Order: sequence, then C-alpha cells, then structure tokens
Amino acid sequence: MLEMLQSIDVVILQVFNQTLTHPWLDVFFAFVTNLHKQWVFKYLFFPVLLIFWIYRYRISGVKLVLMLAVVVGVTDNLNYRVIKPTFNRTRPNLDPEVHSVLRLSFHPRGASFPSNHSMNTFALMTVLAWVFSAYRWWFFLYAGVVAFSRLYLGVHYLTDVIVGGLLGYLLATLMIRFLFSKWCSPEVFRSLRT
Repeated sequence: MLEMLQSIDVVILQVFNQTLTHPWLDVFFAFVTNLHKQWVFKYLFFPVLLIFWIYRYRISGVKLVLMLAVVVGVTDNLNYRVIKPTFNRTRPNLDPEVHSVLRLSFHPRGASFPSNHSMNTFALMTVLAWVFSAYRWWFFLYAGVVAFSRLYLGVHYLTDVIVGGLLGYLLATLMIRFLFSKWCSPEVFRSLRT
C-alpha cells in the first residue's frame, strides 16, 4: 500500500515539476516558497504590518500577534520535533531516483512528511481567516499557493502538502475553539472584522 502511494506521489510530482511549468512560474513559486526569508518581507513588510495592527487595534492587535506567534510555534515545533522524525520520509530532492528527474535545483534537508510550509501557512491563515472573516478566501488561496509551490519546486510530495495543510488547519481550529476564543471573546475582535 505504501509503495503504491509512493509511486502515485512520484508521478504527480513529475507532472507538476516537469510538465505544468513556465519560466515565470519558476521565479514566482521560488519567491513565494521563500517569502519568509526575503529581506523586504522579514525586515520591512512584516514588522510594519505588526506595528500597524498594534497601533490600529491596540490590545486586540497585540492579542492577534500573540495568537499568530502561538499557532506557528505550536505547529512548527510539533511537526519538526515530533511528526517528521516519527515518519522520517525522504524528500524527493534527497531520493536519488526521484532527484534524477527533478527539473529545479532546490535542496532543503530534513524529512518530507508532512510539509512544514503547508502546516504553518494553513495554521496562520486559519487564524487570520477567523479574525478577518471577510477575507478568508484570500488567506486560504495564499496558503494553497504556498503549499503548491512546494510540489512545483520538487521538495515535497502531494501527500506531504495535503496532510501538512490539513494538520495546520485542524490544529489552528482547535486552538481557536479551546484557547483563543476563551482568551479573546468574539466581541474583542468585532472591531477587526469587516
């Protein structure tokens, strides 16, 4: 069963990494997948956004920033320290047979299953969708693009990004229901919702 799933994952990876490609998409998905590492995002856009939230929404903005920090801290650590070591699936770019047919040369290390990018992004976007409900589809569209970028670039299999996204969404939903909604009543965020 696992061998069949692996074979299907490899075929799907080859379709997205070799067939449905374009030079502009290569640049776009490389940028999207590494957005958190981009200087402009890390040192300009993200800090300005956090300052804006805190300035505009005061204590609610601080609570939002803390919720985002908690959700990504939980999902990232759980995945990196517990789930990935448990399954220890080899990344496509580290598997000699699969790597030989990959088109782009990205070389992340570590286990493949599930995708940290997918898990963290879906968790963050779930919290933002809860707070800014009018824009929820844009948040989930962005999370989907990030997840797809991992497949397009050949650093994860389809099952890695799907399971990562589902786990991120599930964990964030549980935190919203059992932690954040108790800590911050819906009235606190009424001014944030549009």
